[in-house]
Amino acid sequence: MQQHTYRNHLAVWLLIGTAVITLVACGHVATSQAPAPTPPQPITNVAESRPTLTDTELRDGYADLSDREKWLQFQTRLDDPSVSADEKRLLATSISGIRGRTIERATAMTYPTALRPGDPGYTPPPTFPPVPTPTPGIFAAGVPQLFFDTYRVQNVWGGAEDDKRLTFWAGAGLKDPLQGLLVEAKAANDGTGSFDYSYYPTSNASGIIRIIGEQGTTLLLEAVNGDRFTFDRASRTYVGGVDSSQRRFDLQQGRFVSITGIGSAVIYIGTAPTNPTELLMLMLTKSENVPPQGAPLVVAPIPQRLGAIRSMRQNYAQLQIEGTNGETLVFDLNKQQFTTDTPIPTITPSPTETPLVLTPSP
Repeated sequence: MQQHTYRNHLAVWLLIGTAVITLVACGHVATSQAPAPTPPQPITNVAESRPTLTDTELRDGYADLSDREKWLQFQTRLDDPSVSADEKRLLATSISGIRGRTIERATAMTYPTALRPGDPGYTPPPTFPPVPTPTPGIFAAGVPQLFFDTYRVQNVWGGAEDDKRLTFWAGAGLKDPLQGLLVEAKAANDGTGSFDYSYYPTSNASGIIRIIGEQGTTLLLEAVNGDRFTFDRASRTYVGGVDSSQRRFDLQQGRFVSITGIGSAVIYIGTAPTNPTELLMLMLTKSENVPPQGAPLVVAPIPQRLGAIRSMRQNYAQLQIEGTNGETLVFDLNKQQFTTDTPIPTITPSPTETPLVLTPSP
């Protein structure tokens, strides 16, 4: 009997031990398969707090105009004691939907909120070395830059003023090639990297200008007809008036043309002071990439049989000059000389067709 009882006790203890070992093993496996989660990383420069707003603050401060008007309308109707219970339930449901949209809008606008200097946890932004100040000087314009669809630049002066980049572009406006134009581009003070622009036309209609020298704060400019101007960078004014002592031409008309393989050029009609009865055609090629010494200038006498010049138009590589006598001369823009070629006709569209423009824009 005692032996039988002993065996029963031993079996119970074995069962208990097996259960304990099984539970420990299961706990170990569960622990190894499910590690503790990594704590969230702190957000830099962000205040983690949602605003607590009343319905009025939420509606008036964050709802868009349409939702705000509907909310006010529905709320007024909801507060009306004469409204039925069924309609009030519908109004409350509508207001609840607007409130939900507005909460999302407010959350997007206010959470998270960027920290300001002095707030706990604020990290200052990285600093960068200052941009080196450019060496002042006169340079070729290079490839066409910003606004070159508005004017043509021959060359530029580049430097700095008040530790900000400063550039003066010398050229003329596309709409009025007779008017010389100096364009100032100065870095803005708003820190965006943008520029402020100012425009300084010459006092005389002397044609496109270029910068030929500088002295102190003044720039010496020369127009295509030989007139010279002095521009003071400090006062942003022309000083001393126009110097016409070296004028070579008196200009009457001008226009920009586009030539394949050459780029843009400017054409002028004028006369020489030594022979005011002879009309001349002046062609200034390569109105970009012009160094201080200037671009090639082609001068071609216009046959007197034309009389006065009525119009000029470009048709492909032809510049067609029409006189008051009805005759049209052809100047080959590629060969840079008058030719006996027949003018290429300009197609006149019918009233029901879309006009076909053959003349390339300058």
